[in-house]
This record gives sequence, structure tokens and C-alpha cells, in this order.
Amino acid sequence: KVIRKSLESHYKVIRQSKIALNSYGDINACDGTVRPLCGNIRTFEVTGNESCLLTENADNINEYFKPDEEVVTFSDPEELVEKARYLLENEPQRVEIARRGRLRAYKDHSLSKRAPQLQDCLQQILR
Repeated sequence: KVIRKSLESHYKVIRQSKIALNSYGDINACDGTVRPLCGNIRTFEVTGNESCLLTENADNINEYFKPDEEVVTFSDPEELVEKARYLLENEPQRVEIARRGRLRAYKDHSLSKRAPQLQDCLQQILR
């Protein structure tokens, strides 16, 4: 019960946020490569709760979302600030990006679609 209440509170904060920031770790657990890769839990929590995701650019972002249509990406601190200001000043665009991100998250990144991939990844690690 406590965990559920905590998650509900977490998701409420995400839904109330105009922008949610995200960055990725540098190590891919499935193949051990060292580089930022899209796909952490925040990516899907934010988009699934229809908040506008402002996320670090990654080599594989296009496998998950269309940059600047379903999420917004940045490559350095200056671009992060620039895009955050733009999104805060342009509510219609920000809301539309968040809406598209939610639609994509529900269509392609639900638990039923991602669980088999997680299982494959864990099997690779455990071999």
C-alpha cells in the first residue's frame, strides 16, 4: 500500500510538470557498450504520464520516439537551457509534444510490449 501511494504521488508530480528532464547512464547493461542510450524508466514514466520530456540525445532515440515531435532532445547544457526556455514560452507546442509522446508510449512501449525485451536482456546477462 505504501509503495502504491508513493508511485501515485510520483506520477502525479510528473503529470503536473510542464517539462521533465532526463539523462541516461553511459553503460548499456545488455551489451556493455559505453555511450548514452535511450530507454531508461524515466523515458516511459514521463511520456506515459503526458508530460513533455526534455531528454539527453542518444544514438538510439529514434528507436523509441521522434525527436522534437514526441520528445525534445538536447546535446549540451546550452541547448538544454535554450530548449527549456522555448518549451516554457510555447505552451501549445509543449502540450502537443507531450500528447504525441503519450500516444507513442502507449502504442509501442507498454509493459506487455517491453517485458519480452527485458526478459531477453536478462537472459543475455545471465548466460
